[in-house]
Amino acid sequence: MMRLDQLFKVIFPDHGGIGGMITAYFDDSGTHDSSGVVLVAGIYGTDAQLLRLDAGWSALLSDPMCGYRPPLSRFHMYDCYNSLGEFSGWSRTESDFLVHRLQTEIINSGVLAYGIAVPRNEWDEMIKGYLRPTLGGPEGFCIRNCLLVPIQWALSEHGDRDVAFVFDNRPRGIMIDAQAAFDAFHVAIGRPEDATITFASSKKVRPLQAADLIAWELYTHAINFYETGNPVMKRDQLRRLVSGISKFRVQMPSRENMQRIVELWARHDEKDLEAYARHFENFNPDDPDHSNFSSQ
Repeated sequence: MMRLDQLFKVIFPDHGGIGGMITAYFDDSGTHDSSGVVLVAGIYGTDAQLLRLDAGWSALLSDPMCGYRPPLSRFHMYDCYNSLGEFSGWSRTESDFLVHRLQTEIINSGVLAYGIAVPRNEWDEMIKGYLRPTLGGPEGFCIRNCLLVPIQWALSEHGDRDVAFVFDNRPRGIMIDAQAAFDAFHVAIGRPEDATITFASSKKVRPLQAADLIAWELYTHAINFYETGNPVMKRDQLRRLVSGISKFRVQMPSRENMQRIVELWARHDEKDLEAYARHFENFNPDDPDHSNFSSQ
């Protein structure tokens, strides 16, 4: 049977660790059934970077408009942009000013950012059979990449495998699928002691609010990209984030890219694909079964 590291086309060498944790925060956008595009995006970085971001974010929520507006319990980009909820009555100038200040906190903290989007209908049409549970639905595929990118960065830049992932709360099926992917990656690299995956509310976890801001901006761009084919980012706010964050990676595969994914996986032995599909279809977070993976 093929080894799991071959399956994911990633080889993770055995590095030593570093002091301090690396944490990644991701939020979804467009995951409602009526959306033609599904996206997951967020931030990741070291303890020091994320603590700096959290402190600055908290201060802005306490005084969002320099004394002219009451404190906010949390930031939610959709509500802010549309003057809903706690942002009811806010002008566009006020909203844009707050978003600009929050972006400055993200940029100055030194965190990194990543986002990936896929067109829902094309993905559902092309990814079938054993590939579907292994690669996931549109959101599941995005989550798999959001797991992979911070791990790759942590290994290449810090020689560390201890990455803690925090996703915004999702339906139970999505959470179990994400846990299955997390488990599969760590079968390949050897499970680090402090590597975790959890789901939380952005009301309680402020870095998820920063992930929400980035996901909203990228989602608006992804909608335009998949509708028009134009890769130019229209919003100044998104261009500022992309240019200001030291490493900001965005992936939005075309139909041709997705076809290449299908062709690549078609080269694998069908028995191997069936075994990996069973892992995702039958995964129990409380009692993971790795019998479908080879250790050789």
